[in-house]
Amino acid sequence: MNSQEDNQDYLKISEAAKLIGVSQKTVYRWIVSGDLEATRVRGLYFISRAALKSRLSNPGAAAARPEIAAKAELMKCGSCYQIISSDSQIGGVCKTEGCEQVICTQCLQKDIHYCLNHRPSTQQNWRAAEEKLQTGEYQLLVKSTNARQRELIFENRFDARLSNIKTLMHPESGELLNIPSWERVCEKSDEQAQLLKYLRKLFLDAATLARYPLNASLHYRLMPGKGQKSEPLEIVVQALSRMDRMVQQQFDSEPLSADVLAAELMHYTQELDREHIFRIVVLASITGWDESARQIIEGSKPGTAFFHRRALVYLYDLEKGELVYNARDERTHGYADLITPTLPDEELQEVIAAIENEMIVHDSLALVDALAIFPYKRGLVEAAYKKLSETGRYKTLILPGNGAALVRQRN
Repeated sequence: MNSQEDNQDYLKISEAAKLIGVSQKTVYRWIVSGDLEATRVRGLYFISRAALKSRLSNPGAAAARPEIAAKAELMKCGSCYQIISSDSQIGGVCKTEGCEQVICTQCLQKDIHYCLNHRPSTQQNWRAAEEKLQTGEYQLLVKSTNARQRELIFENRFDARLSNIKTLMHPESGELLNIPSWERVCEKSDEQAQLLKYLRKLFLDAATLARYPLNASLHYRLMPGKGQKSEPLEIVVQALSRMDRMVQQQFDSEPLSADVLAAELMHYTQELDREHIFRIVVLASITGWDESARQIIEGSKPGTAFFHRRALVYLYDLEKGELVYNARDERTHGYADLITPTLPDEELQEVIAAIENEMIVHDSLALVDALAIFPYKRGLVEAAYKKLSETGRYKTLILPGNGAALVRQRN
């Protein structure tokens, strides 16, 4: 394939299909099944004319000959029904044996390996995900319902924390801003329109809104007082999740990465100089942030951490309960306590209260059930179990096949 003549001896899937009068899907099926030899380079399959001739000369391939080939069909992804117009959009085929539905690269990247007709049920997906968590293939697992609960709890805590603050120093000018009412300067928004698109629905009922995260945000705009020279200060609190995965799989098993963070940073910082405003941005990931995202903010070495003269950016990891920011930027330290919506002891007491409330109607509560009911991380629930056992009102038992369980003590 080094010379122009050599290049003419190799065809892409679309070219091969057109040459012999079959659909692209048929050619791709031959490649996947091993009936047609092909070479993959940078995501594209290349087929030699010799290999194609050999396939057509095979007695079992009579139906593939041009004179009896069916008219080429329009190829669509078997999962999302996106039209596949180029070879590079083909990611694979449905994993169900005998199914020839093509799966596009975008669906494959979302860990979707089945067409709509053969897609496993929600319960099957969840059982498979739990097994992967137990074997270590998944490092975390967050149900869509728990994701929505995490989102609501975080924003309610943050809103409650701000409601107690009456004066705030402007990060740039140092002037004091008086806030008579945070409610008056707050705008709330979410991505319900995007959720409708993923669900392929025209309306959302209360049950649906409680089932999926909405990537909700709080946007506070503080204006300087009379005689002050400060620029407007905006505080943006944005919850983030992969809504598409939460809809398709009913869970997510990966933290957000650098590519997601880079897009959010561009969105929230690109117009700051033009509009002459200062922003404090809090990006709270429901499934946490991976190391690549953290390094963008913290920096892997001196001089590489995120810095913007008109913005302070904080990452909040709702999976680990951690706050990430550029520790080398002196401005960020003073507002860290503002961003952390609750202290560790406060959060632990909150979990204890939630478990005790659940125990009103139960004599026992398995840890695995508590993790499914509550949106808190595993370590926090385990710590709550330990604290409750120390009160003497409950004890923790290790049950065969079920793990730890909190049991009410009998008087």
